[in-house]
Amino acid sequence: MTKLSPVTLVVHLDIVEARLEEFLQIVRNHGTNSQQIEPGCLQFEVLVPQNPPAHIILFEVYSDNAAL
Repeated sequence: MTKLSPVTLVVHLDIVEARLEEFLQIVRNHGTNSQQIEPGCLQFEVLVPQNPPAHIILFEVYSDNAAL
């Protein structure tokens, strides 16, 4: 039997600064929902670096390609 490897997705986004807080609320809720309702979603992190401003990194881990 072949063991499937986890798949990691890293997404970099530049958000309009005036909409940053709104976006963060939406994407954090999405991450929580993804972990609760998507069986293959193992991790969903929203990272907010200090520089550059309004830059967001999404770090997602899925059980395999099918889950992604």
